[in-house]
Amino acid sequence: MLLSRFAVKQILRLSVKILWFTAKMANDPENIGGIPVTSEAIGFAADEMILCGKCAKTNPPNRLNCFYCGHGLELSEELAAGIRFAPSEIEDWEPGINLVVTSGVNDLDPQAIAAAISLGAEVTDSLANVEPPFPLFRIKPDEADEVEARLKRLGLSVSRVEDAALALTKPAIRLKGIDLTTDPLTFHPFNSETSTSVNASDIVLVVAGSIVTTTAESKLKKTRKDIKEIDSHISSSDHTAIDIYTSADEVGYRILPHGFDFSCLGAAKSLIAADNVRKLIEKLADDFPNAVIDRSYASKAAILDHVWPPTVTNISKGIARSWFGVQRATGTATSNESQFTRYSRMRRKLI
Repeated sequence: MLLSRFAVKQILRLSVKILWFTAKMANDPENIGGIPVTSEAIGFAADEMILCGKCAKTNPPNRLNCFYCGHGLELSEELAAGIRFAPSEIEDWEPGINLVVTSGVNDLDPQAIAAAISLGAEVTDSLANVEPPFPLFRIKPDEADEVEARLKRLGLSVSRVEDAALALTKPAIRLKGIDLTTDPLTFHPFNSETSTSVNASDIVLVVAGSIVTTTAESKLKKTRKDIKEIDSHISSSDHTAIDIYTSADEVGYRILPHGFDFSCLGAAKSLIAADNVRKLIEKLADDFPNAVIDRSYASKAAILDHVWPPTVTNISKGIARSWFGVQRATGTATSNESQFTRYSRMRRKLI
């Protein structure tokens, strides 16, 4: 294929520029037209590189783990402290360790923690307004020592709570009623005729929060050419949850507004469920003055979503035939129930 006269001229001009640049670099490789090519050294010097003790390959001194095999590098404490650490992502099914901040937040510099550990700005900025205790990281066991040491150097007091200690496979015992007029108290489990007696002095913790579930569904119609969305809707439910723990129990009893008998409130009982829940929390605080009453769950939403993201479940209602062809309903359900359970049992472990 023959090139046009214009294309030939452009190629010649480019060739001349390349030749001029090559000659210039040969005469003075550090300057072009009086302007330095580089103002500072690129990379690290050979004597600054760190040798991996496992694979014997060299790494730059801005890493904590070997780039090639992932093995931890042997660094001085001063050098390691200056390297920002980014914990590995951990799946929900993997065994993890929760690092819980118990004090020291008031004197914390958000910029200092951002420089020491990779943490989103939304979480970092909210730390000063959050009341301890709260989880700051859920990480893999082999990274716990490094992150905990960095948090302590920043002035934070930190405790470890392992996932296994939260007993997430054991559901809380749901209650349908409580008799608060006698001691020992009587707890009435949901869907059971067997009651449980609990001494009032044994109540050590009451955690109040909310469980929010959001469902998004779509109806899809399959045609000969493609699949079209013919309908969609989003529904949400938000109800208060109250967990009660005794000194001998770490699974707890749970109260949900629907299905619970608020007769324990006596004459203060209202026709509105939200009022009854609020009054019940106040009554529990009055009746159990020696117990810890935690109502801070809602104020820790940003941090809890970072550490324990809400659970997302796919929904499929199968395929149905109609006068208009084949339809299929799909969607997702998002819930923070597991998050609330983790937080509630974390609080119990710290008592």
